[in-house]
Amino acid sequence: MGSMEIPLLNTEGYLSAINSYNTLHALIQERHDGLKKAITTGDVESFLSYYSDDIRFCDWTHNIYMIGKAQLRTFFTDIFAKLAPITIHDATLNCTSPDFVTWEFEKRFTVVGAMAHLGREPGQKIKKRACLVQHWRLEPTAEGKLVWRIWKENDYGQRDQRDE
Repeated sequence: MGSMEIPLLNTEGYLSAINSYNTLHALIQERHDGLKKAITTGDVESFLSYYSDDIRFCDWTHNIYMIGKAQLRTFFTDIFAKLAPITIHDATLNCTSPDFVTWEFEKRFTVVGAMAHLGREPGQKIKKRACLVQHWRLEPTAEGKLVWRIWKENDYGQRDQRDE
């Protein structure tokens, strides 16, 4: 497997950051904010930069499961062409591991393209709850194993769930 790029997380500083729950949460929040901006502006390439090349993606909103980055690019290019800019509201992050994040939110948009097959007409305003599962994986290296051990020992995933 090739190396995986993880935007917004500096690998050199990651091990020191992982020792602090607040710092780690801030890094995840920074990724969340960047992804939210990419979606709101309809920037497909920026949106895709948050995923590794061999990502397996699940979006319960659009019933997409286990597709790779190439298919994801095609799908979101099509979606952004059919919708006015998407705005994200009331986003909640739920981290169950350092590389698996569930992002629940409300999204609002206006249909601008033909979506009759989905029961949507041009000009129709849509508001719906959404849930996005994101895998932000580290290579299975000694560093990745150490990050996972620190995460487990400090029970970060459970603490984050209780805090939300």
